[in-house]
Amino acid sequence: MHLEVVGVMPDMSEATHMKLNFLVSFETMKTWGSMKRGWELNWNANNFFTYLRVNKNTNFVELQEKLINTDIENDLEERHNIERLTDIHLHSDKPYEAEANGSISRVRFLSVIAIIILVLSWLNYINLSTVKSLERSREVGIRKVAGAQRSQLIAQSLVESICLFVLALIIALILVIALLPLFNSFVGKSLVFGFSNVTALLPFVSLMLLGSLLAGFYPALVLSNFSPIKALKGKIVTSSSKVNTRKGLITIQFFATIVLIIGTLVVAKQINFLKEQPIGVQLSQVIALKGNILESMTDSLMIKKATVFESELKSLSFVDDVARSRTYPGDGYDNLSSTVGIKFPNGETDERLLFYIYQASPNYFNVVNIEFAAGESFKESSEINPRTIVLNEKFALEMGYSNPNDIVNKQVEFWDIKWTISGVMKDYHHFGLKTGIEPLIIFNDQAYNNVLVKFNSSSNSVAGMQMSLDKVQALYKSVFPNSTLEYTFLDEKFEAQYAEDNKFGIAFQIFTGLAIFIAALGLFGLTSYMCLQRRKEIGIRKVTGASIFQILKLLNKDFIVLVIVAFIIAVPVGWYIMSQWLQEFAYRTDFSWWIFALSAIIAVVIALVTVSFQSIKAARVNPVKSLRTE
Repeated sequence: MHLEVVGVMPDMSEATHMKLNFLVSFETMKTWGSMKRGWELNWNANNFFTYLRVNKNTNFVELQEKLINTDIENDLEERHNIERLTDIHLHSDKPYEAEANGSISRVRFLSVIAIIILVLSWLNYINLSTVKSLERSREVGIRKVAGAQRSQLIAQSLVESICLFVLALIIALILVIALLPLFNSFVGKSLVFGFSNVTALLPFVSLMLLGSLLAGFYPALVLSNFSPIKALKGKIVTSSSKVNTRKGLITIQFFATIVLIIGTLVVAKQINFLKEQPIGVQLSQVIALKGNILESMTDSLMIKKATVFESELKSLSFVDDVARSRTYPGDGYDNLSSTVGIKFPNGETDERLLFYIYQASPNYFNVVNIEFAAGESFKESSEINPRTIVLNEKFALEMGYSNPNDIVNKQVEFWDIKWTISGVMKDYHHFGLKTGIEPLIIFNDQAYNNVLVKFNSSSNSVAGMQMSLDKVQALYKSVFPNSTLEYTFLDEKFEAQYAEDNKFGIAFQIFTGLAIFIAALGLFGLTSYMCLQRRKEIGIRKVTGASIFQILKLLNKDFIVLVIVAFIIAVPVGWYIMSQWLQEFAYRTDFSWWIFALSAIIAVVIALVTVSFQSIKAARVNPVKSLRTE
């Protein structure tokens, strides 16, 4: 077919929800073979997107309500809705989207985790700066004796906080620029860091600066409040209330860390659950062949050549079976039609029940190993054989038949055609386990997009599979010399549905690792401080015969109590948050007891390792040296 080029449009932006290379007018489409049957545009067709350009001052909510309340099709039961183009990518998850969308819930989820990590770092700064202030007590004493005002000491401490923030920001920007290519390859995007990104980040940078100032304010107050006489004598002793404050901060850090550990384990368990659940079909060793000739079967010559191609494929020694299909499990909504309006076998008509439908050849069920609950596959339609269909158990139940055998050989009517039900297939997951099983019909038709080829065991090895693919491609080229060919492994295509979930899981693990590292740093700092404060006690205990193990037990028990308190608080919070996340999936894992047990063990081990490192160091100090400093 020859088309006249009447214009050249600019390249589509990467940010658009529909990537286009060219556009064809509706008037041209009406002249195509399959469109010549009086095809006209109508409001209830789901083949196309409809766009509205509105005035800048348009009230979107009012326009949306008017459209919903407008009877466009003279059918009071039909309603239409609109959404902003800017809302599609993150806020829309409808069938037949132009491309896979993002998820605002996941963006918010990861943003909350990032904020938690930022807050943990601020708490850490408060803790470590307060501990560090003890080492600067003499400096503060000298400054006060020299006439420095408290406000000057506070200002100095805050300026130091700002300098640390600016240094951290510079390092962060350098890391973002350096790691952006790696991040792009991970998420499959082409993000660019430019001046526009910097301006967009200003509100977040301002928030982080404010947080850093607030985090630096408490240590500044503590530092400036030292008595100059005690400071110069090195007799600064922290009150029990301040020690409890630091312990409270550590508890908060471990609370957040344990929640993230629970989340990481639940995400990993859910992803494994999705991968390991039976889906009702066998897709291994099956490929889908797709070529531009196969998509344009409109004349008898092409159909005959396709039949020859199928026959030649079946004769290959490494091929078990061959079938045609419009789509296949894991292909999403691509090439899958949806419709409403069906007359049940009892004569009742349901105009609201949405069901999906696609074409396949009779042996399609053997190729992907779909089992039958009742009846058998349809036969090739002819004057002798009426038009037959196979529907799934879900659809049979929707029609009121709990026993699949009761609906076999009965008739239904849709598209103004009467169809005989030849069989009821067992439910399988066409869309994966993230969505529920929908009512589905498969019928026989000559038009198809894919040729499915099932290989036998001789293609199990990598070398054997590659040899088989080479022969299939050579055969296709000999039958259709002017056509391109693409092939897809069905099991890999099905697994690809969970790619975003895998990436989300990896991101969650990275964030959790950061939180653990930050919590460990905070605990490390507090342990250092406690060892410093109790060095005289440790020295006396060693002189009186205490072993290193007894000293370790002494120093560790308080921190283990903090972790246990954090765990008790974190369990219900982690359970609730992850329960909400699991609601995104139609099929989801349960909360096993070992998730909480393992999170507790991980937290305790982190605490023990961190505290013991400093405790052993303090316990091995010569007690004479510790007591002499007093």
